[in-house]
Amino acid sequence: MTTAVDVAPPWARFPTYERYTIGWRMGAGEDYMVRWWAFVAALPPDEATRRGYLRRHPPAPFTWAELVDQVLRPRTDGDDADDADDDDDGAGVDARHARRAALAADGLIAEDVAYRTWRATQAELAWPWAWADTPIAAARYWTRDLWFWSRHLAERRAAGDVPRVDAPPAWAAIAEVICGAPPAPIDPDAGLASLARGLAAGHVVAPWQAGLAIDGFADSYDDAMGYVDAFRLWAGAAFDDAPTRERYLAATAMPAGWRAWIDAQLGLG
Repeated sequence: MTTAVDVAPPWARFPTYERYTIGWRMGAGEDYMVRWWAFVAALPPDEATRRGYLRRHPPAPFTWAELVDQVLRPRTDGDDADDADDDDDGAGVDARHARRAALAADGLIAEDVAYRTWRATQAELAWPWAWADTPIAAARYWTRDLWFWSRHLAERRAAGDVPRVDAPPAWAAIAEVICGAPPAPIDPDAGLASLARGLAAGHVVAPWQAGLAIDGFADSYDDAMGYVDAFRLWAGAAFDDAPTRERYLAATAMPAGWRAWIDAQLGLG
C-alpha cells in the first residue's frame, strides 16, 4: 500500500515568499501552489483530519489566515478552491477579524512566524552576495530574504559568533558594517543602498527617525528609489501581521501624521 506524500503548506515551504508576491504566480512558487491545492483537495473533508494536517507544520502568518480557513472548511459552493486572490467572499471586516482571532487562539496562525520557520532551516549564516550581485539588487529583489538574513546576523552578532567576512568588492560597504563600522547616514535619494546598510547593522531606520517627510514618497520601485520608497518596500516584506508592525512603529515613535500613509501603503486587513 502506497502512503500519500505529505505536502507542506506554501508558507512552510517558502517562508521568504510574502502572501501576495508574484512568486506564487510564476516558477517554483506557482508549481508548488498547484501541487499543494491538489493535495488539499484530496484530504478527507472532516475538520479534525485537516486540523491535524495543519498542526504537523509551522503556523501560518496572519496574511494566510483565509487560506488556512479554507483548508479547515473546504468550500462546497462551487467557488474555485485555489482562488489566489484570497478575497473574503463578501464577509465583513469584523467577521474576518473574528476568524483570524479564532485561528490564532488555535495556534494555526501566529505573529512574526515566517522568520522562525525560515530560521529553523538555517544551519549556517549564508552571506547575501552568494545570491545577489550587489546590495541594491538584494534590497530590491530579495528584500525579505535580506531581512531574514539581517535578523540571523543580529543573532550571531549578539552571540559573538559572526563568521569571517570575505565579501566581493561590490559589497565592501556592507562588509564594513557587518564587521562593526557604523552605517553611513540615511541618504534620502539612495534608498536601497541605505536600506541594505541598515539591514547589515541589524536595524532599519524609519524615515521619520531620519527626519524625512511623507512628500519624499514617489511610489517608485526603481533601483534609484528614494529612502521613503525603500522603507515601504522593506516594511511590506517584513510585516505579516498588524501587531508586529505596530510594535515596530511604537519602538520608532512614529508621528501621528504618518498613520494614514502607513495604513494606505502597508495595510494588512
